[in-house]
Amino acid sequence: ESITITDNVGSSANLVTLFGNTSGTIDAASLYRINGALQELNNVYGSTQFTGLNNEDIFLNDLNISATYDVSNLNTLDGYTSGIVNAGTLTTISGFLSDLLTSYQAVGITNLGNEAITLKDTGTVAASHLTTLASLNSSGSIDASAVTKITGSATEIIAVYTDATI
Repeated sequence: ESITITDNVGSSANLVTLFGNTSGTIDAASLYRINGALQELNNVYGSTQFTGLNNEDIFLNDLNISATYDVSNLNTLDGYTSGIVNAGTLTTISGFLSDLLTSYQAVGITNLGNEAITLKDTGTVAASHLTTLASLNSSGSIDASAVTKITGSATEIIAVYTDATI
C-alpha cells in the first residue's frame, strides 16, 4: 500500500522501517526536518519509494566516535536536499582532497571545522588546496601521509609543512 507521512519531523530509522515494510510509494512531502545517520539517510533519499523529499533540513546524529565517515557520502546527501545538512556530530572523516573541499565550502553543509581528516589522495596534491582545507578545518587535524607529492610555490609548500594541523 501507499503511505502518506503527516509528521513535520522524522527520523531516518523510522523511514527505513517504513520502506522495509511496504512496496508502495511513501509521500514524505510534509517533512521539513529529518534526524538520522548518514548512511541511512542516503538509503532513504536513494530509494525510489519516497516522494516529496528535496528541501528538508538534515541533522546528522552519527555518534559513533570511532567511526570514519567518507566525505563523498556527505556530499551525496547534500545533493539530495536544498535544505541544510548539519554535520556537527561527525568527528572523523576521510576522502579525496577535492571532495573534502566541496563539503567544507558547501553552503548546504554546516558545522564542519573540527574533524580529524584522513586524505585518500595517494598522488600529487596542490599545496594551496591543503592549506585551504586546513583553514576551513580550523581545529581538526589532517592526515596527508598517503600523499606522495605536493606542488606549488615555495611559499605555499612551506605553509603546508609549517601548519601544525597537516
